Amino acid sequence: EALGVRPRAVALIDGRAWISGDGGVVRWDEPGNVMLSGESVRAPVVRAGSDLVVPVGRQVRRILDGSYLGAATELVPLDPATGFDGGMLFVLQGSEGASVGTMGPDIRQVDDFVMRGVVRRIRLVQGRVWAVTDTEIGTAELLPDGRLGPVEWIKVKGARDLDAADENYLAVGGTFGRALYRHRQDSSGDADTFLAVTREPGSLLAAVDDGRRVLAGSNDGAWL
Repeated sequence: EALGVRPRAVALIDGRAWISGDGGVVRWDEPGNVMLSGESVRAPVVRAGSDLVVPVGRQVRRILDGSYLGAATELVPLDPATGFDGGMLFVLQGSEGASVGTMGPDIRQVDDFVMRGVVRRIRLVQGRVWAVTDTEIGTAELLPDGRLGPVEWIKVKGARDLDAADENYLAVGGTFGRALYRHRQDSSGDADTFLAVTREPGSLLAAVDDGRRVLAGSNDGAWL
C-alpha cells in the first residue's frame, strides 16, 4: 500500500531500485510517486541509452512520459563486455510463439529467430543467446555487432531455465527435474547430450496418499 503498486519485478539501476507491478512503476526511495499509473507492468525496468524503459504488455514505454518506443514483452540488458554497446536481448511473445533476438539502445531490432510456444527464459551464456520454452531450447552465437549466428535447436520437454555449469556444459532445470547438457562433443562423450538426469516432481497439480505412500501428478507425469 505504501509503494502504490503490487510488485511483480525489481530492477537495480545506478544504485536505485525500480519496482514494476500492477498499478505502474515506482522507485523504492520515492514510494507513492507512481509512473505509468494504472498499467499492469510485469517486466523489470531497463536502461536504453539515456532513457529508462519497461515493457508494458507488448509495448516498450519510456518511464518518464509513457511514450511508445518499440515492441517487446521482455528486455534483458547485455554486459558491455559483449562488444554490443548498449544492446539488449528481447522477447516479443505472441499467442502461438515468440520472436527472440537482439535490440540496440534505440529499441530497434537487430536480429531475431522465432520459437514455438511460450518463452520461459532468455539468457546470454558462454557467448550465446539461449531461449527456453516448454518443448525446445533455441541457441545462437551473439556476434559483436548484435547479429546472431546460425540457430541450433535442442528438443527437451518441460525445461524452464538454464545456466553455465562448465565451459561446454549447461545445468538445465524444469518440470522434468534437473540435468546437465553437453553442447559440443568432447573427451567425455557426444555433442547434444543430456546426462546426469534427475527426475523430480515439477508443477504438481494434485496429490493423494493412502497413509504410507504419496502419489502426486502433473501434466508432465506422476510420482509415487
